[in-house]
Amino acid sequence: MRIFAHQSYLTIDFQERRFGLHRRGERELYPGIPEIVSEETSFESADALLTEIQAFVAAVRGEGPVIVSGLDGQRALETAIRITELVHEGPTSLDQPFGRSL
Repeated sequence: MRIFAHQSYLTIDFQERRFGLHRRGERELYPGIPEIVSEETSFESADALLTEIQAFVAAVRGEGPVIVSGLDGQRALETAIRITELVHEGPTSLDQPFGRSL
């Protein structure tokens, strides 16, 4: 997976359990070609669903913080529904930012 941002991007390899931050450096390798500075690290394998359930149970028991509020959950669901609607609407024009007004 790659996530792009202004003058940088994040790479995540779930299979190899590695991620990296790649950003534009201050030097140029060649005229007009900037250096790319990369930082890479690995992360441990974990069962994300089990961790989420354990955190939820701890919050219900009052043994841990509420990590995701009901309002956060509602907003996530609304976002997922909107994405599904956009997928079903089909291709968009690039005349507007994001292809259409949101």
